[in-house]
Amino acid sequence: MAQISIPGGQGSTQPVTFTITGSAAVNYATDFNEAVKNASTITRISSDRDESTVVGALNLIESSSTTLYGLSTGHQYTYAAVTSPTKLTGSSAGGDTVLAGGGVTYDAGGAGNRVVFTSGNNVFNGDSVGGDVITGGAGNDSINTGTGSNTIFAGSGNSHITMSDTSGGDLAVLIAGNSTVSAQGINDVVYASTAEGSSTGTIFGGSGLLNFVAGASSTALPVTIVGGSGTTDIFANSGSDITLENSAGKAFIIAGEGNETLNGAAATAGFAFFGDTVAADASSITQTILGGQGPDFFSTGGGNETITAGSGEALFHVNDLGAGTTITIADLSSKDYFSFGGLPVATEEALFAHDSSVSDGNLKLTLPDGTKVEFLNVTSFTGHLI
Repeated sequence: MAQISIPGGQGSTQPVTFTITGSAAVNYATDFNEAVKNASTITRISSDRDESTVVGALNLIESSSTTLYGLSTGHQYTYAAVTSPTKLTGSSAGGDTVLAGGGVTYDAGGAGNRVVFTSGNNVFNGDSVGGDVITGGAGNDSINTGTGSNTIFAGSGNSHITMSDTSGGDLAVLIAGNSTVSAQGINDVVYASTAEGSSTGTIFGGSGLLNFVAGASSTALPVTIVGGSGTTDIFANSGSDITLENSAGKAFIIAGEGNETLNGAAATAGFAFFGDTVAADASSITQTILGGQGPDFFSTGGGNETITAGSGEALFHVNDLGAGTTITIADLSSKDYFSFGGLPVATEEALFAHDSSVSDGNLKLTLPDGTKVEFLNVTSFTGHLI
């Protein structure tokens, strides 16, 4: 057993005393002293070898050549940017904390790691265990989650994120910058946050479920979503400017409150759109929805919605949300089907006969509750009532 005294930090003369047993007492005390005292000589790793540092301390990794370091459990590491790349192999037990300043490739070896990229171009490679939290920086970071489930916070640079989870699902939060996300897992969630700036990006779906959730914004935030063979669920919000391109799997778009643009013109597999049906929001909402080339379904919401049917067959369910709601429909054709407020077909026919009019070259219809429907550039209804 040995008793170790460590000089106090910040110039204090009062030492910190503790006891430690075992043959490593002297070496441990020496390393710990260097790591925690108020000096520039924190523990430095600068040779091509597996490191042996202080548990719980902050250890500086420096390198002037390509190096490979094996990390031990529970340590904290900060990497000073150098001219040549450095590779870190995570500990098999996990628990690493890595602050990377550029040129770092980190290969996870266990669960519960915390990796922060501050600047420069860095790479994170996950494993089958997961449980990691990765934060991108200002550089062009490449983040590959592996088959485990992880959480990623994209940085202000151009992040490239690949989610390949086989259970549980990954979560990617786009905080700022322009991100490219490849959601190849079984149950992935991408959240576009606007808390710290504008987040834009392109998101590619795979064979699993992809959920995209947009944060509210006062300015338009463009995001392109390329659906895969799996299902794509899109939850829009105020300020959303979403382009959907899908050629295989099912896609569902759920509008939020506020002004939005939802462009599915390039979608060939068809999608289903559900508008915001909160009647109280009617006077403050302006939404633009573009249908695609496949069979699309539109369930209208409140406010001012302009829907372009697209070149594919379209099925419209026009909800009766009362005065203040105006649904404008463009590109009406004989291949489109309509249900108005769930009314019987005979009642719908009577509405067109008695409660419709033509002005400025547009056919206009008023539902019994005050909802207005306007068909652009047509003087007679050519769709099918159901």
